[in-house]
Parts: sequence; structure tokens; C-alpha cells
Amino acid sequence: MKNYLKKHLPYICNSRYNPGNIEHLEKYIELQVTENVYDCEANLAVLKLYQFNPSHYQTNVTIKILLKAIANLPHPDFSLCKYLIEPDKLREEPLSSVVALGNQLETCDFEEFWQSLASTKSSIPAIGSVVGFTDSVRKFICHVVGISYQKIKTDQLCRILDIKRDQLAVYLEEYGWKLVPDDPSHVFVFNYEETIKTRNISEKIGFPQVKQLAPVLQNAASDCHKRAKCLLGTSDFSAGAAGAEEAAQPVPHCSVRSGWPPLQMTGNVAAFYFSIYLLEVARLSPAYVSVISFSGRAWDAVTDPLIGLLLSCTNTRFGKTRPWILGSSLCGSCLFLFMWWPVAAAETQAGKFAYYLLMHLVYCTLV
Repeated sequence: MKNYLKKHLPYICNSRYNPGNIEHLEKYIELQVTENVYDCEANLAVLKLYQFNPSHYQTNVTIKILLKAIANLPHPDFSLCKYLIEPDKLREEPLSSVVALGNQLETCDFEEFWQSLASTKSSIPAIGSVVGFTDSVRKFICHVVGISYQKIKTDQLCRILDIKRDQLAVYLEEYGWKLVPDDPSHVFVFNYEETIKTRNISEKIGFPQVKQLAPVLQNAASDCHKRAKCLLGTSDFSAGAAGAEEAAQPVPHCSVRSGWPPLQMTGNVAAFYFSIYLLEVARLSPAYVSVISFSGRAWDAVTDPLIGLLLSCTNTRFGKTRPWILGSSLCGSCLFLFMWWPVAAAETQAGKFAYYLLMHLVYCTLV
């Protein structure tokens, strides 16, 4: 075979789809069958040449290609080969029987596969000519068992491998499987605890690397302090007067963040329960509820930049943000209650929809 490949294969590879190479490629397939080697690219080239040149088509060669592809499972070669064969030919015997064998293996019908193989061997002599076909199929079955089972019955394993009980020891030794000591009727296939590998994770961060972060953290802390003063209207950002920063008193961090818990609490309640309230208590249709939920998010995208612009233009003796914080807190609290208020006057779906949509949009504007 090596001499044949050395002589013909370079020329075949350079002109793969030349009809004159069909004879050489068919001989190459015969060598794969008899010497238990496999070349998917060459086999696909033959099927492609059969597509281009239907007069050269040979059923026996196509069967051998499919059988070699089946023996190479779990790789997808069998499907690739099927796609290059005309559907009419796949439905004809004996190709249909070979395709059925491959489908049974792909769907893990192993016991049915062995029965079908025994019944088709006499009608398809090419099956017996493929060296190592059954061994390759058993390797594929062992692969499936290894990734699917932790423990399997011994009799079941013998049936799906189509072997006798005294032949099972060879496969147990090859794949590292063991008979359960207390129950020899079961084979222990996989132990997850034995596959766990510990890994030591060591951090290699020294003091020089940490030292480089010090200026960055210091600048960030200073920036946060200035922003806190700006929000409370005590620094020169809001007062606009020189020397105001010296007069400002330090503000504790807890006082700056004290407004966040109520906002987050009401926001979470509205996000989780407002849609349920509209559906089950207000009895709004799901379409209206979807519109209200979406409108709140879309309205935020419009109003947030506008409110930010208004806030930046605000300049009062109480600072930039204090009037807005006070007004939005009072109005937002009232509107949050009105969002959950049952509307008795508006009995129609449209009336309820208009009311809850208006309350939700105004609430989203304020918070």
C-alpha cells in the first residue's frame, strides 16, 4: 500500500476531481478496507466524482465508503457521506440497509444494530470484507457507555457489545472498568471522584504591584469626596463662591448614601410586583401590562437626560440638588401609593390602562 500511495497519491491530490482518478481512488478505498486504514477526504472525493459523473457510479464502492464512515463513529463522517449520495440511491437496496445500520448506531440502538448486522451480512458481502469493522463499532459503543453510565448491568453490557461473558474481561481491562465487588452483576464504569484533580492556585502579587495602585486609589477617593460635597451644595461647585470649600464641613459617608435604600426598595417592589398587581388585582389584559412595563423603561431614556440638564442649570441658595431631592421625594412617595390604588371609577380596560400608565410614567420621571 505504501508503494501504491507513493506512486499515485500526489497526482490524485493535485487533481482530486479529475474523472481519470476514479479508478485510482477506488483502488485506494479497497486498500483501506483490507488494511484497516481510513482516509475521509479521499472517500468524500470519490462520492463527489460520482455526483459529477453518474456513469462511473458503483454501488459496491459506495457501500464500503459508508461502512468505513460508520466504523469511524462518533465522528460525523457518516453524515457527510450520506449528503453526497442521491436520495433515490439511498432508498434502494443494499444501500438502504447500510444506512439503517448507521442510523441505529447514531441513535444508540445497539442491540437492534447487531441483529440487523447478522441478517444483512449474507446479502451484503462487503460487510465481511471490511477489516476491523466490528471492533471499531464496539469501541464506539464503549465510548458511549463511558460517557453515559456510571454503573451498568453486566448482562446488558454484554448484549450491547454482542460478546459473551468470558470476553468481557478484555474490555474491562482496556477501559479501566471494574466489576462491583459486592455485586458482580454490575460493572462500575465511571467514578467522578477519581477524576478530580487538585490544583494549587498561588497569587503572585507583591508589594511593588500594590504600591502602583496607591495614587489611583487616592485620586478616586478625593474625587468621591468632591462629588459628595457637590451633591450637598456645600462646595464651590454649587455655591460658586471662592473660599466655600474651606467653610464646608466633612460629610459622613453614611449620610451621602442614606437616600439609596428607599429608592432601591421601591424600585425593586415596582419591578417585581407591579406587573402581577396589574394582571391579578387591576385585571388588565397582558397586552396593556406589557405596554406599561415597556413605556416606563422607554420614558426613562427620554426623561433622564432632560432632568440631568435641568439639574445642571439649577442654581439656588439651597444648592443644586436639595430642591430636586425634596420635591421628588414627596411627589414620588405619593405617586408610588397611587400606582397601587384600585381605580373604581374606571371600569373599562382603556380607562384603567390610561390611569396606570400615567401614574407609572410620572413615577419613573420623579425617581
